[in-house]
Amino acid sequence: MQGVSKFPMPSATQIGSPNFKCDLSHLGAVRVSSLLLASCVILWCAAAGAVDTTGVKKFRTEIQPILKEYCYECHGDGTDKGKVVLDQFASDSAMAGDQDLWLRVLKNVRAGLMPPAKKPQPPAAHKLQLEQWIKTAVFQTDASNPDPGRVTVRRLNRVAYRNTIRDLMGLDFDTEKEFPPDDSGHGFDNIGDVLTLPPMLLEKYLTAAKTIVTRAVPAVPGVPEEMISVGRNFAGAEGLASSRTNRMAKSPNALNLSYYEHASVSNTFKAVHSGKYQLLLDFAANERFVDNQFDYNKCRLVFKADGRELHSKEYTREGGRRAKARSSNSAAP
Repeated sequence: MQGVSKFPMPSATQIGSPNFKCDLSHLGAVRVSSLLLASCVILWCAAAGAVDTTGVKKFRTEIQPILKEYCYECHGDGTDKGKVVLDQFASDSAMAGDQDLWLRVLKNVRAGLMPPAKKPQPPAAHKLQLEQWIKTAVFQTDASNPDPGRVTVRRLNRVAYRNTIRDLMGLDFDTEKEFPPDDSGHGFDNIGDVLTLPPMLLEKYLTAAKTIVTRAVPAVPGVPEEMISVGRNFAGAEGLASSRTNRMAKSPNALNLSYYEHASVSNTFKAVHSGKYQLLLDFAANERFVDNQFDYNKCRLVFKADGRELHSKEYTREGGRRAKARSSNSAAP
């Protein structure tokens, strides 16, 4: 490089020395860019050699005695059970920088796997002390200023969105029709860093949400569908003392059966949907006024659905009052 004075680069040992001073007075006139480059190199070297002295000091005074008492029997003093050694580090920076090792220690101690159950166990305070040191000195976590790092905001792709709506809401929403094709990377379309969310797609998501909720949750309370089958729709066998079961009725749609004749009438109902149906039988028991007195004889009403007896009760003159009997039965189309 022309026009740039050369100067000897200090070694890493010199940079780490407390007596090291960066003296650039002998450079003379140099290019600004070259000076900045040299400064960056020196600062980087100094940072690379820096060690958290607080964490190292705490390791020597607080953590190492715990490890020596409870762990060195298997993982120290020349023993490397499981290829784990806790007392042989090339330097303080190597000790504090071995995150894989200390993560294994953290997991095993916190899960109660280490020390083994048959070995002496450190008190809870010592375990907590070791965990806190690993978190703060090795992984550089700061409870007062937590930094989780960069977190990708994820979204569902079209297939996952469709499956989720089907499972949660019971609706088959056509995402291929409503949403554009998903972005893909490395041959996959479900990578969070690849699935973008442009404003137009966000608007489509909002519109889809309104559509799905409207279909799944009606805006007005649902009213069960009701079907009325009038008495005249029932037909059956003739009565014992008459050639018909349908008597002269007060209402053109009512079915009038006598107290004194056995009759069996039926009607067919076709269920549209499978489920449990509620049946309401609406009727009145009226007896004639004969020879200046009422006849209080009783008759039994039996109501069946699909061969299953749902109602059976004796009735007498009700004075014109209407009676209602409720029951339920399962049906399928």
